[in-house]
Amino acid sequence: MADFEKMHSLASAKSIRMCVVCRNRFVQKDLLRLSMRGDGLKVFDGYGRSFYLCPECLKNPKSEDRLAKIKKFDAQARHQMKEIIVLWESRSRNLLQS
Repeated sequence: MADFEKMHSLASAKSIRMCVVCRNRFVQKDLLRLSMRGDGLKVFDGYGRSFYLCPECLKNPKSEDRLAKIKKFDAQARHQMKEIIVLWESRSRNLLQS
């Protein structure tokens, strides 16, 4: 899985992006950027197409169903999504404590 710091280095400070679940717009650095590839769901590593999720949608269990419908997730991708959410939340807590 790609490093979250690398993901933030790819984000522009003033770019506005849209969450694919709630369709609200946010500053790019506040969103989680993911990509679906043949080998499953991954944190965006700079290659291929990607999509964004906001922190509110990450916490909402119904968002997973909506995202699965949009991106045609299979069971493996759903499991990967849960792992990514746990990593994102732990990283967010560490940033707040710093």
